[in-house]
Amino acid sequence: MAEGKAHTLLFVDDEEGILNALRRVFRREGYEIHTCLNPFEALELLKEQPIALIISDYNMPQMKGTDFLEKASIIRPDAIRIILTGFGDIDIAMNAINRGKVYKFIMKPWNDQDMKVTVKQALKQYLLVTENRRLSKLIQEQNSVLKNLNADLEEKVRQRTEEIARKNEELEVNFMNSIRVFATLMEMRNSYVGNHSKRVAEAAKFIAAGMCSDEKEARDVEVAALLHDIGKIGAPDQALRKEDRRLSCEERELVRRHPLLGHAAVKSFQGLQRAALFIRHHHEKYDGSGYPDGLKGNDIPIGSRIIAVPNRYDVLVNSEKYRRTFRPSEAMADLRRRAGSDFDPSVVQRFLEGLRSGESGIAGNREMEVSVNELRPDMVVSREVRTVSGLLLMPRGTRLAESHLEKVRKFQQFDPVIDGIYIYRSRPAAQPAARP
Repeated sequence: MAEGKAHTLLFVDDEEGILNALRRVFRREGYEIHTCLNPFEALELLKEQPIALIISDYNMPQMKGTDFLEKASIIRPDAIRIILTGFGDIDIAMNAINRGKVYKFIMKPWNDQDMKVTVKQALKQYLLVTENRRLSKLIQEQNSVLKNLNADLEEKVRQRTEEIARKNEELEVNFMNSIRVFATLMEMRNSYVGNHSKRVAEAAKFIAAGMCSDEKEARDVEVAALLHDIGKIGAPDQALRKEDRRLSCEERELVRRHPLLGHAAVKSFQGLQRAALFIRHHHEKYDGSGYPDGLKGNDIPIGSRIIAVPNRYDVLVNSEKYRRTFRPSEAMADLRRRAGSDFDPSVVQRFLEGLRSGESGIAGNREMEVSVNELRPDMVVSREVRTVSGLLLMPRGTRLAESHLEKVRKFQQFDPVIDGIYIYRSRPAAQPAARP
């Protein structure tokens, strides 16, 4: 196929002889040729035909060639424009080039071979221009498609990321609920161990929020606090209720093994290795005299140092180990004395601040924890009382009547209150409460 076969040419001249001569030149070149004697007709033709190249006379009576080509460039901006003239005036040539965006200026009479070469070269440029335009349009369209695809992809990624975040949050909630359920099972074995672990976990969570490097580490501290006495599950109740100095050698060995047993039990769970380490070392002492590994100072993991402080406080205030329970002020004084020897001073300070502000989660001077059996009329609850299913039995501030006690005892049979119940040590004015 000839190179110019598909191209359409337009010749415009007011002389029929010139048009015929041009036809003869390109007769065998395979072009589709249109001719016009009138430039106005030629402009109309340009609107209808895909003209690739225009050859126009300069000196036409109806319209100058430069004017015609200027108008033609608006209709067919990619068409190559050539002007014919019988005058060798350089000003005419420059005017034609500037106004009509003319590709070439050809003098009459022309050389046929030169004319063919000129047109062939001009059409090569036309192909380049139109191909560039086509490719530019294609690129724009593809860019638009890619932009839309990217926008869709970004939206899908955003939605997927949000979904994963929600799932992770649900998993985290379910995980912590599972740990709490496990702590409940521990309580069923020994109510002291279970309630003690929950109280220590509340306080450890508060301390960790201000001392741990990130949320994950703080979460591990809370988990470790809930499970820190899991190694005591198999120990005899009588040993758990004794002060350390009253234990027999065999009982002391059993009790001192519980951090190791707890570490072994928890470390096998995926994601709980650090929590297991906190459990192992929660009886280490800041001066290095603790067990099981005799770690000292900051060599003791931060989670273990945190758990140790509320663990000691709760044992003093709520435990059956001692001949009497300590008042909160006495337990706080005990922690101050042991800061720097048994405990990390910064942890003690943070815990005591929480006790004074009421943020630590452990009963301070203003409140105390009692069991269901220890409830008496006229006590005022300092925190909500809920059953294991989450049912609210009494709001904070309820002053107990005999009917409240009967209600709690009835629920203990099928939906019990598994945590301790907190009451004010002194009896403030009670908030109005719903009838039991």
